[in-house]
Amino acid sequence: MSDRDDFPSPQMFGKGLGCLLGIATVALWELGRWAFRHPKAALILAAIAGTVGLAYWAEQGRLREATVRVAVVTSAPRQTFTPVQPTQTTSSQQTSTVPLVPVATQTSPTKIPAPTSTSIPIATRTPNPRVASVPRLKGRIVFTSKRDGKPALYTMNTDGSDVTRLMYISIKDDKFACSPDGVHIAFAHDVSFLRSGTIYVMDADGSNATQLTSDRVFSWHPTWSPDGKQIAFASNRDGNMEIYVMNADGSDMTRLTNDPDRDDEPAWWPGRRIAFFSVHGNNWDIYTVNPDGSAVTRLTSNAGSNIHQAWSPDGKRLAFVSNRSGNIELYVMNADGSNVTRLTYSSAPNWEPIWSPDGKRIAFYYQDKTYVMNAGGSGSTLLIDDGGIVCWQ
Repeated sequence: MSDRDDFPSPQMFGKGLGCLLGIATVALWELGRWAFRHPKAALILAAIAGTVGLAYWAEQGRLREATVRVAVVTSAPRQTFTPVQPTQTTSSQQTSTVPLVPVATQTSPTKIPAPTSTSIPIATRTPNPRVASVPRLKGRIVFTSKRDGKPALYTMNTDGSDVTRLMYISIKDDKFACSPDGVHIAFAHDVSFLRSGTIYVMDADGSNATQLTSDRVFSWHPTWSPDGKQIAFASNRDGNMEIYVMNADGSDMTRLTNDPDRDDEPAWWPGRRIAFFSVHGNNWDIYTVNPDGSAVTRLTSNAGSNIHQAWSPDGKRLAFVSNRSGNIELYVMNADGSNVTRLTYSSAPNWEPIWSPDGKRIAFYYQDKTYVMNAGGSGSTLLIDDGGIVCWQ
């Protein structure tokens, strides 16, 4: 038998095809009659058949497309890459170098719970190169100003000469305090009263900023101990504004006051006392406390507000702000609260007194400018015409 005997003859193929066409015609006729009697069911079956058909053809298309991609990839020639070897240049050849971008390094955490926020723009502070060779602030005045178009810290000599920008700062940076040796500056960052405020310490040129307190509570107004080993500050970390003290690295934090009202703005005497003001109803009075929280003593007792207390360098007197006369003026008193003397007589408020290192003069903030006067209140002259003094070393 030849291979051709395995296939049906044309006559047999024609008869079979005719039989199938007849069966298909009868089936279509019956299907049409059924669809006429049941139109809703017919529509449902048609939708199902269409969906299945589309899915089938879509799958076939994806398979064909994948087959084509595989064929293209496998047929493409493999490329090889040879690393470029560095070339040596002679002294007569001109060389070009590309500066490397420094990679940020992670600093070790402090002993207090690590802050969770990493969005604080400390890295944007740009130290002035002039300060790199003179990192200490001794014999200088530090002040804030917007004279270059945005907030910045500046330093100058006590006669107003040699003005140098230390760094740009955030508009919410506040309450700067210089360490006794003039090497570091503590400050409160991102201050929104009673909502946010975090204490940092940085080098005098603005570098090496280190976060000391949590950014989940409000902390501000740092003040250094005379030896520079501790920092006192105000915070509502326990639910109420109180005075705290911690080591200069943020460790060993201790609460000094326990008052149902507000205790704020600590100022550390060059000896052993910390002055602060406390709010009781409508009265804001000045108190002192030892660094261990003992011997709380009230210094003022009059209707009105007594705030912004500042120790004289010898610790014998306190300059402060009060509205006891109706205007916001500067006063001075002995360390025990006696011998209160009014220093200014102005129509506008006077704020934030700071003593000169020799105790002979007092600088203060008046109508967006800084003035300086003799410690007795005489001889007021303009010192800074566009900013406020924060340190006088």
